Amino acid sequence: MQKVSFKVNVPLTASNATVYMNVGDTYDIYNNSNIGSIKEFTFVADGSGAVKVNNSTSVITALKTGTGTVTVSNGSSSFVVTVIVIDTIALSASNLTIPVGGSVDLSAVATDVSTSDSWQWTSENTSIATVAGDGVSAVVKGVAAGETTVTVEHTVGGITKRVSCKIIVTASSNQDYTYT
Repeated sequence: MQKVSFKVNVPLTASNATVYMNVGDTYDIYNNSNIGSIKEFTFVADGSGAVKVNNSTSVITALKTGTGTVTVSNGSSSFVVTVIVIDTIALSASNLTIPVGGSVDLSAVATDVSTSDSWQWTSENTSIATVAGDGVSAVVKGVAAGETTVTVEHTVGGITKRVSCKIIVTASSNQDYTYT
């Protein structure tokens, strides 16, 4: 008896998809779709640099803020996973208490920082506190007693993330600075 071998192309049952990820996150295409045997497929990332994919495991890794695609193919059919990688940002404090006339430094930390970034610092109420920012650093100044919010927006690759800090300005110049 002669042994006959042949290869069967399994049609994809997955369709084009969009996935949102933070820098450093991973996404397993195989475990999140109905594509059959992983050995029948190739997984190819575009040249954007936003994502990479391990062809043997189908795991996408988000590398930097932006949009990337991974094409999944079995030779006769294909679909595209579009990955939108968003930046994660945080502030050095979530609440600040400063006296009228006082000032304090506030810093932002981002997982994806490059020279093409855009940083925009704003105060919700400049009659209470002002903010002057240059990139990831800003100075908050107390103007009058009250509460307001300072927000920084970080934009990379057309994607904007925001984070805010509550500012309490006290009338007493003897008040200690409070960071939390």
